[in-house]
Amino acid sequence: MRTGAACEIQKPSIKSISPESGSVDTMIKIYGLGFNAHSTILIGDNITDLTPMDISPNGDWLTFPFPQTALTKSPADVYSIRVSNVGNVSMASGLASNSVLFRIVAPSVTYSWMVGPWSACLNGTQARSVTCQNNLGNSVADSYCVSTVKPAMTQSCSTVPTCTDSDSGKDYFKK
Repeated sequence: MRTGAACEIQKPSIKSISPESGSVDTMIKIYGLGFNAHSTILIGDNITDLTPMDISPNGDWLTFPFPQTALTKSPADVYSIRVSNVGNVSMASGLASNSVLFRIVAPSVTYSWMVGPWSACLNGTQARSVTCQNNLGNSVADSYCVSTVKPAMTQSCSTVPTCTDSDSGKDYFKK
């Protein structure tokens, strides 16, 4: 067994986090001391661990995206984030830094009208689908798209008579 100061694992220290809130996949930057190539990020009570995407050469910051897999609560809940320089999660908790808090917020939802193509003209009318959708791709009630007027679902049209060639051009040049 190795002992001595050279074998001690440095416990990192967190000074701040930026930003302090965001949605899943928000890129987070933690500022502090003692981060290294063995640093592991510990998120929440269930200790979701992940490897930082980038660590500064002098160990004073690291970055990572907040992972979907760490979500165990509802949006607008706060998660504790700590850093450990031990790769083994069962050991990491006791050798982790102080914690900082990160608030998960629901992504901003917007609504707009989605229109389909016009149908063929039938009995002087064309039709198309018009649905209200959010920016997540979900169809929702029309009442969500209140900021703009709903596009027309039908319009008048006229059919232009088309010539048909019933004898495959045999009498095309007949006089």
